[in-house]
Amino acid sequence: MQFNRHHYYAIGIIVLLLGIQVHLVKSYVLTDQATTFLARNVDKLPVEQPQSFGTYLAASGPRPTIKKTITPPNWLGWAMMSVGSVLILHSWALPKPS
Repeated sequence: MQFNRHHYYAIGIIVLLLGIQVHLVKSYVLTDQATTFLARNVDKLPVEQPQSFGTYLAASGPRPTIKKTITPPNWLGWAMMSVGSVLILHSWALPKPS
């Protein structure tokens, strides 16, 4: 499959919008399931061990959970916006499909 101008334009828009999002959001807090998945497979993060049934009955409140926070570097948003803009401009320079 050969990329035409519509493919470059769509990819450029997606990368540009993702770059804007990464630039505007300071950090991302993952869910419990995502943190557990990363701890088991990638980062070896500390994961709360399952407790016995008696411990659940004795607990009066919700148990604290460990959640991973991802803080992307400042340059990543700018880089993604730049690449997206270049892809959009490149799509405009390509000939129209016949």
